Amino acid sequence: MADPSDIPKVLKDGIITLYDDTAVTRLEVEIQCEDGTFTVDPGQPESVDIYDRDQLCASREGRVPIGTLSFAVHMREFTNAAIGTPVDFIEGTGGYSARLPTGNGRFEGFVVGVQYDALSAPGDTPTLSTRTDSPITRMTWNFAEGNPDIINFTGQVYGGVIRTAEDVAA
Repeated sequence: MADPSDIPKVLKDGIITLYDDTAVTRLEVEIQCEDGTFTVDPGQPESVDIYDRDQLCASREGRVPIGTLSFAVHMREFTNAAIGTPVDFIEGTGGYSARLPTGNGRFEGFVVGVQYDALSAPGDTPTLSTRTDSPITRMTWNFAEGNPDIINFTGQVYGGVIRTAEDVAA
């Protein structure tokens, strides 16, 4: 078995890719991580505790809650008819206005897949990838004025989270 990587992943090493499940041509938009704000909580199974006469006698896993993710980007523009923005991508507007609602018939509205890749160095292949199982993450956004202005994205992960590790030669 290969040793784990000894190269720490730091701010600005990550790339977030939003994608859809268009059958003909997959649409995607890449977002460079700027402030290290990407977070994901895949949801842990609830604990179902079983008592007998006020004494804990067993514990089982219950249902898994819906996972969440969030990240923020520096605001450059809200919409762009020519090339589109991350906001356009999740809403199907601007440069992504031809994007059809996806969700495989199970979810209404626009849903996306989210992939996060942490790179060891610019130009390297992804060494850590967390992605939703399929493009069924419902995203929302809000704007915060500041220095710099930022757009916050949050999402509910309906498809689960898959983690992959870097390929290290043995």
